[in-house]
Amino acid sequence: MEFSAALTDLKTLSHAYALEGAQGEHEALLAHLTVIGFNATGNPDAFIRVHEQFGIDESREITRLATRRPIVSPRSIFIITTPSMTAESQHALLKTFEDPASAATFFLIVPSVELLLPTLRSRLQLLQSGTRKISSSTEEAFAKEFLAATPAQRIKLLEALLKERKLGDIIQFLSSLERLLAPLVAEKDAREGLRAVYRARSFSADKGALMKVLLEQVALLVPRKKVG
Repeated sequence: MEFSAALTDLKTLSHAYALEGAQGEHEALLAHLTVIGFNATGNPDAFIRVHEQFGIDESREITRLATRRPIVSPRSIFIITTPSMTAESQHALLKTFEDPASAATFFLIVPSVELLLPTLRSRLQLLQSGTRKISSSTEEAFAKEFLAATPAQRIKLLEALLKERKLGDIIQFLSSLERLLAPLVAEKDAREGLRAVYRARSFSADKGALMKVLLEQVALLVPRKKVG
């Protein structure tokens, strides 16, 4: 559901939401929160964080801030935007997201909810945005082009993706590729390709991961397919 339709009253907000979107998505979210009664400008109860990678230190900061009571608003609002979260940081947020110590609502903005561990995802209400619909169609088109290409053509396609060095775009691409391959799981070569995609996505949050090598494995192991 789009967040503009799901978030209609400040008093009825849930504890935690996951919003699929790009880095600038928090601006649209803030504008909508203003409409329903929460103005973040100069508000001590608004916590806006943008991280290239969200680790255990960032998780501890959020947990610490979540223990304080709101000062001027009915509730504190936390908006966290990141393309990458370590497994350790996600585990550390489980209790905070499920049962915050004070009146608080958390918005976690990520490129894809596939980035989140199932245990954390189960504690979040999932939302989408209008811009996400547009970007999703673009990502799927790129993934389809990749699937239909030869290994050499795939390496060329990946060069552009790696040149931008945007981890969020890489994760979105891998998630789209996984969705397209999932219906073919009965085929042995598709299963091997899915394992390569899953491995690349699993290690994408690791600071020491060699993303180029992982994606090249995907290019070589994912079977060539034309999907509608």
